[in-house]
Amino acid sequence: GTQCVVLHAVAMDLVRVRMSSAALGEVEGHVHAVAEEEVGQVVLHWDVAFAGRATLALDFQYTLTDELRGFYRSTFRDAAGAPQVMGTTQFESVDARRAFPCFDEPAMKATFDVTLEVASGLTALFNTKMLRETPVSGGRVAKVYDTTPRMSTYLVAFIVGELVSVKRQVGGCLLGVWGAPSRAGQLDEALDIVSKVLPAYEALFGIPFPIDKLDLVAIPDFAAGAMENWGLITYRETALLADPAKNTLRERQRVAVVIAHEMAHQWFGNLVTMQWWNDLWLNEGFATFVEYIGTDAARPGYGYLSFFPNYDLSGALSLDSLESTRSLHPPEEDTESASGIDSQFDTIAYNKGGSIIRMIRIYLAQLASQQYIGETSLPVSIDPFMDGVRQYLLMYKYGNARSADLWDVVQTTTGYPVMQWMEGYTEQKGYPVLTLSWSSDGQQLLASQKPFLKNGGGACADKSWWIPASATYSGGVGAAPATTWTELTGCSEQVVLTHVDVSQGGFVKLNHHQSGYYRVNYPADLWGNLQDHVLRGTLSPLDTAGLLDDARALADAGELNVTVSLGLVDAAAQSHPEYQPWSQALGTITQLRRLLGASGDEQCQADLEDWVAGSVAGPVVTVGTAEVAGESHAMRLLRPMLLGAAGAYGNVVATAFADRNFEKLKAGQEGEVPADFRPLTYELAAREAAGYEDVLAMFRAADDPALVRELSNALTSVEDPQLIARTLELALTASVRSQDTVYMIVDVARSSQEGLAQAWAFVQGRFEDISRHGGGVG
Repeated sequence: GTQCVVLHAVAMDLVRVRMSSAALGEVEGHVHAVAEEEVGQVVLHWDVAFAGRATLALDFQYTLTDELRGFYRSTFRDAAGAPQVMGTTQFESVDARRAFPCFDEPAMKATFDVTLEVASGLTALFNTKMLRETPVSGGRVAKVYDTTPRMSTYLVAFIVGELVSVKRQVGGCLLGVWGAPSRAGQLDEALDIVSKVLPAYEALFGIPFPIDKLDLVAIPDFAAGAMENWGLITYRETALLADPAKNTLRERQRVAVVIAHEMAHQWFGNLVTMQWWNDLWLNEGFATFVEYIGTDAARPGYGYLSFFPNYDLSGALSLDSLESTRSLHPPEEDTESASGIDSQFDTIAYNKGGSIIRMIRIYLAQLASQQYIGETSLPVSIDPFMDGVRQYLLMYKYGNARSADLWDVVQTTTGYPVMQWMEGYTEQKGYPVLTLSWSSDGQQLLASQKPFLKNGGGACADKSWWIPASATYSGGVGAAPATTWTELTGCSEQVVLTHVDVSQGGFVKLNHHQSGYYRVNYPADLWGNLQDHVLRGTLSPLDTAGLLDDARALADAGELNVTVSLGLVDAAAQSHPEYQPWSQALGTITQLRRLLGASGDEQCQADLEDWVAGSVAGPVVTVGTAEVAGESHAMRLLRPMLLGAAGAYGNVVATAFADRNFEKLKAGQEGEVPADFRPLTYELAAREAAGYEDVLAMFRAADDPALVRELSNALTSVEDPQLIARTLELALTASVRSQDTVYMIVDVARSSQEGLAQAWAFVQGRFEDISRHGGGVG
């Protein structure tokens, strides 16, 4: 029999504990022991032993905090400016135990039957639909909700407050988008997006959404970007609210992306959940990859599938080259504590996880159809990886699985040794760089691999990877490029191309559209050849951006002369301006500027400023300062990015444009300034002391969450040491919501060498204040 029950409960009083069974009736128990908060367990004890089926009942109480975890308070202002409070939840990863006693582990799934007793007139939302409501005493109503599917505790959610919504029926599911009353005009865009993503995912995964309603809710105070609670997805306001007439294109793009990410979890994470937190990458990496497919389904005009290398692969490769990186699938003992689990929510889990899933999907389709599907919109006719995913979801639905289970199913479905291929990427830290060389007769291109490290070094004898290497080759001007694929393993040199001749205007570029998780270092003659083709615009924007990214990283590691990296930036600057290459080029410039800033060499810094100013002058003239009807989404993203960078380096066209816009904004003429140009206008204005005061005043007066973010970005981008110090102090004032404190400090650290130094000193000296003001987030 059982006399003890061990469950999770944190920061609450267990007022009464009792167990009942048919044989013994109801018997009072007591709390025998309470573990420290990091473990979060309590031991309940009874003087008699229970056998067979029994029911555990607990009475408990606690006060809602503003810590942004568990069941907590979030505040907003109503139309009259009066403060209002909503109660909301955030349970991932280990905070359901702060809201109710439970078995708070992902594999301990259960169904949940919930009744919420709330003040009459307030909205109360749960994972499932409300079945009925009954008046009770004190002007309150009891709302009874449908039983949930079998699910993990971290996916439970409930919200109580004054909320408004827009709704739409899509198939068998009622969709709702909710926000505070003042946000009523900003809900329709999200509803339109989710209405397109839902049927796209039902077709992609081959399983209908298993709940008959789905609510998306904008929470004024929210630590993460969003949370995939099953049937009740919660978002920080900037990730859900958007008005096409007021928000920038980039802000609206982010809303689509975050919705697509959280929607992917409704199947991959919620329907099938990782067995334990050391497989978190399986949830987050998959959702990171699939968000591109979902965004493309909702907004096909964005061309969003082509942005993966810039937005996710590049960051993964950067972080994963550090000595301090970790493996995707760490040992279980690294995730036994709450802090160990939380440490898994990082660039490795999201970006690297998504990158290796993208790599294997593209390669399996290549094997099956000889077609590259990296930027192919749904439906994709031959997609062996997704065929395997559909089988995996059917096999493990309402249960739990490990990453090895996914590889096993995909391997069985496709007939390829996927588990063996992917093991190096999940179990080992880091990734390879391919070094290319010519054979002795100059006719063959050979490749050898070794681990790529930011500080240089690395030997293949230490570790190696299976690499699906793609090589795109054109024999000359007018010759159509062809891409071939070669599987590389082990440490010896292997042939990737034969009968290669680029002397007639051809080129060789490895890693087609950056589909693989590796870098490439070319012989000097091929680097020069590729620079020529970047200048001529022969290569796709994805491939040009990939070359810029690899060259910067290789130069940083001492594996390539920095003149090659700068030569590629020069070539991109003289070619027709494109969004992806310029995004990488500006990254190279920022890194070089930081290095020179740290060196104290003022002449070198001045030379860099002149070179950058000259590099951006031509592209600024090309893109202009006005939007053009019918232009691409990428061009609309490029223009403000280029103008902002040019203005920072003193370009008169950009600074004059920003000055005119800022005068209009100060005069309250917001409608006269296109939304896409607001952020750069604020940032350039804030660089000067007088403009900083104006931007600060606007920040303190702003209520719209996207505008608050734009103004915050301007305040954190300053380079004057005194203004940097003021921004850091601002982060701990009542003007900044606790959800934004840590982000504000991090943004200062990213802004400049001086910002990094001051932010680090600030964190060291004020850590307790930051933790306190940041709602326990830190």
